This record gives sequence, C-alpha cells and structure tokens, in this order.
Amino acid sequence: MKSLAWSFIVGTAAALGVGASPAFAAAGCVGDMDGNGVIDVDDLLTVIESWGNCTNCSADVDNSGAVDVDDLLTIIDVWGPCGCGPEEGCLEGTEIWCEDWELGNYSRWTGGYSSSGTCRSSGFVTNRFVTPTRSHRSRVTCAASSSHRGYGGLRFQGDNVVPSFHVASSGGIDAPHGVVVTFWVWLEVPYTFSPTRWLSLLTVTHDCSNNWDQVVTVNLDDSSMRLKPVHVSSVQYAPNAPSFPRGQWVRVTSYINYYTGEIHVWQDGTKVVRGTFSRPNVRMCQWHWGLYASGNNDNITLYEDDISIVKLQEPLVNFNVEPRFPNLVSACTPIPLAGDAEGADDSQ
Repeated sequence: MKSLAWSFIVGTAAALGVGASPAFAAAGCVGDMDGNGVIDVDDLLTVIESWGNCTNCSADVDNSGAVDVDDLLTIIDVWGPCGCGPEEGCLEGTEIWCEDWELGNYSRWTGGYSSSGTCRSSGFVTNRFVTPTRSHRSRVTCAASSSHRGYGGLRFQGDNVVPSFHVASSGGIDAPHGVVVTFWVWLEVPYTFSPTRWLSLLTVTHDCSNNWDQVVTVNLDDSSMRLKPVHVSSVQYAPNAPSFPRGQWVRVTSYINYYTGEIHVWQDGTKVVRGTFSRPNVRMCQWHWGLYASGNNDNITLYEDDISIVKLQEPLVNFNVEPRFPNLVSACTPIPLAGDAEGADDSQ
C-alpha cells in the first residue's frame, strides 16, 4: 500500500508543483497530523491510508466524518512549513527525557516495567509501532484483587533521572513555564470504563518519596471514554471534546505547570480538557506511564511509543492549540522518513 501511495503522492506533487514552491500552512497548522511543524509526505500518506469513513480521525481534516478528496486537497493547499509562532503553539523547549524503545531495555528509566505479574505481562514488540521499529506492549488478561501496575517509573533530581528508586532526590524538575509531555498509545479494550473500572495513562507527583503522594493523573474513567485529569480541584472539558478511540495510534499531549497549578490535555492535536490543582511543591519529581488500572479490569492491551518530556523555555500563550517544538532535537533515536508500522502483523 505504501509504495502505491508514495507513487501517487510523488506524481501528484510534481503535477501540482508542491515540491518546487511550497505554500506556508495556515495558522494553527491544519493538516500537520504528526505535529512536526511541516505539512509533508507523511501527512499526505496518513490521509491516503485512512481513506473512507472515519470517526475522530486526525486525517479527517475538515471533520466531515470521512477522509476524502477534500482532505487530500487541503493537505496539498497548505503544503510546507507551518507559519508558526507562540500564538500557533510553536515554542522553544529542551527535551529532558525521551523513550522510543529502540534500545530494547529500560536503561532510560529509574525503574523498568515488570515483565510479568498476576494476570499481566509487559515487553517490547516489533509488530506495531510509531517510530522507528518497535514499541512497548502491556496486557491484562484477568481481574486481580489489587490494581494492575504495568508501568515503568522515573525519579528526577533536577532535570536528571536517578538510576534507582533507592537513590533519594531532594527535588525534581523546576519548570516555571511548565513542561509538555507527549506520548503515543494504542488501546484495545472491549468495554467502556467507569469511576470504579478505570485506566490511568500518565502519573506525575512532586513527592520524591516512595509514597508517591498527591499525584496528578490522566485517566479514562467514565463511559464517555474521554481523557480526564484526576486528583485535581476542577475539570473543564473543551467544547465537543472527543472520546478516546480504540484500535489506532493516538497522540496524547499534556501541558503541566506546578507553578500555576494547571494541566491541559490534547488528543491528536484536539484540545480535550483542562484541570486545576494546588500542591505544596512546584518541582515535578516522579512520573510513570503504562497500564495502571483498577483490579477489576480483565481484558486490556496497551501499546506505547515515543514518550517525551520537554521543559518549556518560554510561556505557553495559546491553550487552545497543542504545543509543539519545530526546533527540538530529540535525544532518542533519529526518526527516519516514513518510519511507521505500515504492513505490520498483529500476530505477536
């Protein structure tokens, strides 16, 4: 499929002069589905490979409920670098941690994922990924008497990850302008969640002890299947906030600022929700991602890829637009052109 799509794109681009004279994208970067600050062949491939009826699909640029020729023409119309500044969500930041799973181990973590447990398994896979060649998969196959904890964890001393949870920290990331946390997940679950049957995808706390007190989490915990900040003072959903799709890769982006006590969450570039909170310390010390779920869950598969923490060097000024970093150089494995999971087999 990709080779045929590529041939079509090259021919179309040449015929329309896209490669020779790119237009600047409209403010807000319509069509930049991978958030790299450029409307390019990867975005066009996404449109072609998503062709047809599509609900809550990033390739449905005009939100018509279908990926069709109008979306294809929109991508071509805005081809090239995004005309992007802080008002459009483009910011300067420093990536202080990342994980793309290409090392095939947990050496970037303070504590890695447990490979197995009661009704649970975790490990690296090559059958489904975002970039470059592998991702991480956790599974829950039966209910348990306590919460499922299929996740890895980080403890920071300043901007640096400590090598073990036996190593104490006097304080974590100090970020007056906040941090942006981005990760990709693919969720498979045959039921909807509820306040008593929940899944948590992200956890952060100022507490540097093993107690992990006063956490802030991003959960799925009701039948609407919308991302939700939990353990916060207030929650305000964006108009028409989308539900979380299953059976496809989803990019989750969170802006977290302990100085101002707020968290904002986007899903595939669409604003979902804002939460407010108050904590006694402004430094973010400990984090975890992965399959953290109530024990009554009995059938969840979660793939994760391309996790990053970026410390902002300037304020976020437009909270309606997903923040991104066109000038960012990742410390993880460089991402190759068209390095996706096209044609991947899901038999593993």
